[in-house]
Amino acid sequence: MIDRFGVHAVMGRPYLGALEIKNIYSAEKVLQIYREKERSSSWAEWAMSNPEDAAYLARAIKAAEEEGLISG
Repeated sequence: MIDRFGVHAVMGRPYLGALEIKNIYSAEKVLQIYREKERSSSWAEWAMSNPEDAAYLARAIKAAEEEGLISG
C-alpha cells in the first residue's frame, strides 16, 4: 500500500521508522525467497542448494505460526 499510495496516506505521517523499514524489508525478502522456492520442482533440492534462504524461510514460517497468522 505504501508503494501505491505513499507513506503519508497509509501511515498518517510523512516518514517510516527504522523498525517499520526493517519489517518491510524482511517481508519482501520472505516473499522473494518463497517465490523462488515455489519455482523449484523440489523443495528438498532447493533447500540443499539454498541453505541460508531455506533457514530464513523456515524461521519466518515458524514465527507466523506462533503468531497465529498461519496454521502449521
